[in-house]
Amino acid sequence: MKNLRLHPREERPKDGPVVQGVLRRSNCASRLILLVAGLCQTLNCQTHSPGSPADPESCSYEVATVKPSDGDGFAPTLRMYIVSAFGAQHLSSGQVIGPDWIDKKRYEIVGKPSDSMREAMSKMSREERLAQSNLLMQSLLADRFKLRFHIEKRELPVYKLVLAKGGLKLKEHSDAARMGVTMRGNGEFHEIRGTATIPDLIGLLMNNVLETDGRPITNATGLVGTFYDFSLRWSTAEVTAISDSSDAPSLFTAVQEQLGFRLVAAKAPLEAIVIDHIELPSAN
Repeated sequence: MKNLRLHPREERPKDGPVVQGVLRRSNCASRLILLVAGLCQTLNCQTHSPGSPADPESCSYEVATVKPSDGDGFAPTLRMYIVSAFGAQHLSSGQVIGPDWIDKKRYEIVGKPSDSMREAMSKMSREERLAQSNLLMQSLLADRFKLRFHIEKRELPVYKLVLAKGGLKLKEHSDAARMGVTMRGNGEFHEIRGTATIPDLIGLLMNNVLETDGRPITNATGLVGTFYDFSLRWSTAEVTAISDSSDAPSLFTAVQEQLGFRLVAAKAPLEAIVIDHIELPSAN
């Protein structure tokens, strides 16, 4: 799996807002890969340099609605949509620098691609379809929220994943074709298990923004390409703090006891999306 390399500020075109790429949603376990070279050609989209928007005619929804959340159930914050649309595999919410209100405003966004686009996407691989879905969301954010941003390196709070004393507690897996992860939880307890690389596992850990404060997690283990079987079960920080009867530790303790790693607070220079302009969405 390749990571999207975000470009520093001096490389971005002056008149464009969007970095082309793909990401993972912060509330799901799906992995997305860097957009393959032929994908945009399939849909007659032009590949574009960082800062330039997707072609609105060929890379946008035919119909889209953006509705502020009425408070019933769960709706993603605007920050979640931005991370989802412009992130790389390991982009965290903490790598999006913007106004406070993007964490407070929640929206229900529903988009319908054109018939021709749906037909083209039906012939793509799952990864290509996921990547194209993110291009569609990029276009929507640029159009409806007037999103403009640039990329720059900043010293950001991170967690480094390092090997704990006692060594690794994972079993190496030789069959990469069996790679996959399942997740379950009830709001108090969470469990993820399966077969993945350490970078993929880090991506899953970064989904838990409450426990990690949205910090990026960097891989300081020296382990990259090998697949491992793993099982990780933990309780939320809030539950652990108030309940002595919990049979699952906090995420930080679980990572050490069950996997053989530690999450160490640190700072590191990382590329961040810095929002230059964003506004409340235009009417449907």
